[in-house]
Amino acid sequence: MRNLASLSLFLVPALALTSCRSLPEVPGTSVRVLYSEGGMSTKNPVDIVVAPVSDETGTSMAPCDMLRTAFADALVRRRYSPLSLDYVSSALEGQANAAAAAGTPVPASYHPGTLGEDALFRVSVKTWDMSAWKSQTQIVVTIDAWMIDSVDPLNKELWGARFEKTLDMALMKNKYPTESVLMNYCCEMIAAEIMDCMPARTPRAGI
Repeated sequence: MRNLASLSLFLVPALALTSCRSLPEVPGTSVRVLYSEGGMSTKNPVDIVVAPVSDETGTSMAPCDMLRTAFADALVRRRYSPLSLDYVSSALEGQANAAAAAGTPVPASYHPGTLGEDALFRVSVKTWDMSAWKSQTQIVVTIDAWMIDSVDPLNKELWGARFEKTLDMALMKNKYPTESVLMNYCCEMIAAEIMDCMPARTPRAGI
């Protein structure tokens, strides 16, 4: 009996450790909320401009267009109404052309409120390390996402978060016909995980 008792004392922690290791990762565990002071629920923005994604990695490797589209789609699932990406891009191009014609500096980024939206969603890629992509199908990713009040004169932040994770796509690569399709799936996964941590829009009468 003493031997059985000793064996059970050894097995219980071992089994617990094994079960913990086998648990799937909880969605949102790669996201750290940087700012959330109730602004989203107070302002309850509806029309959102998704700005062109900023690649701050210095390598120009990030799939910025894919990420922008993925975030726009994820916002719809959270009951927000992003303005057409083509419409926003055309407005930015028009601003750049007007500035060039007038001989004035071209705006470095979209200025909140230009299109009369309620809020601006801005994404910046801090890390997009694909050095292990060919050998292990892994990407090291750090992305910051901010929702900015376009109506407030000071353009205050309503919400912000950082996504940090090593995406291991080795088990997924054979499920997608091309590398581009797999990369698009990565972008959708990142956007969905970040958006799952942001408060969904609360429908209100007349809004």
